[in-house]
Amino acid sequence: MKAIFFAGFILLSTNVWCDQNTNAGKELQAVEKKIEQQKKQLKEIEGKRKNILGDLQNIDKKKDQYASMSTQAKKDIDGKQRAMEQTQGEITKIQNKLNQQKDFMKAHIKHLYQHGSINVLQTWFQKMESNDRRRQNVWITHWVEKEKEQVVRYESDVEKLTAKQELLQKQKKQKETLLQEVQTHQKNLEAEKAKKNTLLASIKNQKQLYQQSLLELEEASRKIQKLINQFDEAPSVDEGAFEQSRGVLSPPVTASIVRKYGAYEDKTLKAQVHHKGIDYAAKLGDQVRCIFQGKVMYAGWFEGYGKVVIVDHGSHYYSLYAHLSKIDVAANQPIQQGDKVGEAGETGSLKGAHLYFELRKKGVTVNPQPWFG
Repeated sequence: MKAIFFAGFILLSTNVWCDQNTNAGKELQAVEKKIEQQKKQLKEIEGKRKNILGDLQNIDKKKDQYASMSTQAKKDIDGKQRAMEQTQGEITKIQNKLNQQKDFMKAHIKHLYQHGSINVLQTWFQKMESNDRRRQNVWITHWVEKEKEQVVRYESDVEKLTAKQELLQKQKKQKETLLQEVQTHQKNLEAEKAKKNTLLASIKNQKQLYQQSLLELEEASRKIQKLINQFDEAPSVDEGAFEQSRGVLSPPVTASIVRKYGAYEDKTLKAQVHHKGIDYAAKLGDQVRCIFQGKVMYAGWFEGYGKVVIVDHGSHYYSLYAHLSKIDVAANQPIQQGDKVGEAGETGSLKGAHLYFELRKKGVTVNPQPWFG
C-alpha cells in the first residue's frame, strides 16, 4: 500500500513539474518573442537614424513622380475630350449628309425590289424608236452612272459613320482608363504624403531622431560646400560686380523671414544651433527669383535640400534656393537678376513649405541679409 502511495506521489509530482516546466517554457518563448519585436523596432529606428534625409527625399521623389503622372494624365484626358468632341462633330456631319440622301436611297431600294437588277430605264429604252434611242442614249447613260456614283457615295458615308462611331467608343474607353489612372496616382500620392507625415512626426516626437536629422543636415551642408568648391575651380563670372551690389539687392521671394541667419536656441535640444541661411515663409507655388545675374551651376535634387538651384554670381559668391516644388532653370545656363528659378515648396523639408536661401563665398555660408536693401 505504501509502495502504491509512493508511486502515485511520484507520478503526481512529475505531472506538476512537467506543467510548471511547460508554463515556464511558454513564458520564456513569449519573452524571447517580445525581445525580438523590440530588436526589430529598434533596428527600424536605427535604420531611419542612419539616413532620415534619404528616406525623406525618396518619399518626396515618389510624391513628385505621382503628382507629375497625375498632371500628365489630366492633360491627356483634356486632349482625349477634345478628340471626342471632334469625332462627334464629324459623326453629326455624316449623319446629316446621309439624311439628305435618304429619299434617294428609298427610291433606289424600291426600284431594286420591284425590278431586280434590271434598270427600269433599260426596259423603257428598248421600247423607244431607233432615232429616239440614239438621241437619248447619252443622257440615259449619264443618268445611270450618276445614280451608281450616288449609291457608292452613300455606302462610303455609311462606312465612314461606322468607323467614326467605333473610334468614338474607343476614345471613351481610353478616357475612362485615364480617369482610373488619375485616381490611382492620387491614391499613391496621398499614401506618400501620409508616409512623410508619419516620418516627420516621429522626428519631432523622438529627440534622438531629431538630433540625428540635424546631424544629417550638417553633413548635407558640407557636401554642398564640396560641390561648390568644385565649381569654384573654374573661372568665375563677372568678377567684382556682385560685391558692388551689396545692400541694394531684392530678396528671392516676397515673403516674411521666419528664421534669420545665425545662432538660435533650439527648444528641443535646449542648445544653441547655427542657422546657415534664411527661412522665408513662402507658400507652395510662390515664385522664387534670382537675386543677381550669373550662371546656374546646379539644378536638381540634393539630399537635405530637396529640389535646389545654385547660381554662381562671380567673386566666388553663390546663392542657393532650396526645398523648391518646381525648377525652371537648367545647369550651365546664364541667368539674369529677377529671373524665375522655380517655385517654393517642401521637397526635402522638415518644416513644411517654405524657401530656404543661402549665400556662400568659396563654399562657406555668409549672412545674406546685408546684401538686401
